[in-house]
Amino acid sequence: MNTAIIANYKNVSTAVDYIRKFTNISPDIGIICGSGLGKLVEDIEEQTTIPYGDIPNFPRTTASVAGHIGNLVLGSLGGHKVVAMQGRFHMYEGYTNEEIAFPIRVMKLLGVRVLLITNLAGGINRKLKSGDFVVIKGHINFPGFGLNNVLVGPNQDEFGPRFLELSNAYNRHLRQLALDISRKNNFYDLVHEGVYAFNGGPTYETPDESNMLLKLGCDAVGKFEIYFLNL
Repeated sequence: MNTAIIANYKNVSTAVDYIRKFTNISPDIGIICGSGLGKLVEDIEEQTTIPYGDIPNFPRTTASVAGHIGNLVLGSLGGHKVVAMQGRFHMYEGYTNEEIAFPIRVMKLLGVRVLLITNLAGGINRKLKSGDFVVIKGHINFPGFGLNNVLVGPNQDEFGPRFLELSNAYNRHLRQLALDISRKNNFYDLVHEGVYAFNGGPTYETPDESNMLLKLGCDAVGKFEIYFLNL
């Protein structure tokens, strides 16, 4: 991994300029495909696929996690222009905050205004069953308590303010839309709203840690970077 990568406006713009050589799509929705959901891109129409390794300044995937192939896919899905990450970068693989931030800032400059993130997580709430869906309504960022945050350091004003307000980070309208769709398609009993706990990993939680998270009001726990919401 190239730890010298800096997710600043100049480097991100260089990556975006390269991507635009291959497509004129201006996506309004970004999708991060979590473990096992990389095949979602097969439903994207008129797609352009660009390997991460071809994009200037873009972090290179280690391919150490199953289901994270390492492609940026642009096209149309459900009547919307989208860009999808077929594989993402995890803190526990050794990626820096700058590397984790880089693809999301690329999406932002491409035109993305709505970000859909998926991942596999462990259920803490005892009402959850294997295979259920949780629509995240809030989170607890445990690494963030120790200043492990992608926004630490000089602020990049082109991407947002120094101090970011997160009271509606998980958009209420989109959460309700997800619940309405599940009800309309008869799988509402599999869908829940909940609070997500971010544990950097790669170890799983001890029973004592899981009990603590449950008492704190968490419903699920995992290693997906809620850092993305800060960008």
